[in-house]
Amino acid sequence: MSSLRFMHIFPADPRQPKPDWPSLRADLIRRGFMLEPRGNAIPFHTVWSLWYRIAQDRHLPDFPYPDKAKDLVGVVRTLQVAGVIDSNVRFELDQMSMPDFIAALRDRGFVSPEFTFDHPEEFKPGPLYDALSEEPSEFLQRTISYSDHGEKIMVFCGENTPPFTADSWHRPRF
Repeated sequence: MSSLRFMHIFPADPRQPKPDWPSLRADLIRRGFMLEPRGNAIPFHTVWSLWYRIAQDRHLPDFPYPDKAKDLVGVVRTLQVAGVIDSNVRFELDQMSMPDFIAALRDRGFVSPEFTFDHPEEFKPGPLYDALSEEPSEFLQRTISYSDHGEKIMVFCGENTPPFTADSWHRPRF
């Protein structure tokens, strides 16, 4: 099912057992439905949440999120402007995942040793998503996320997506 703002993805036959998330995740990435969340392929909402978590950790509550910080490069530049990271410090961000980036910040002392980032994993849409969606590719907040609730599998695409599960497949539509 799709609309201008979201798609619901679930097994083709919701009566079949759900796939395990690591296999489904790998298959969705392999087929180009979503991108591996590394480097510039980390969704805006994840980067935005990370910035606010770092600002809280570094006691920067009044430092606003800059509009240009749409990726890890933007977060590093913002942290340099805020005085958290020296301007001469470099990170290899091209293939860095969010856990890799957080570990690098922690290892270099740019966040506290107790720093945590418990944001759920999100993905940017890939070329297959674009081919199946009516959503404009320039829509900044396009995300894909996953939630596992026991026997229910839920993969969401888009912002403010209501849950759609195998159980809800047989409910009447009005």
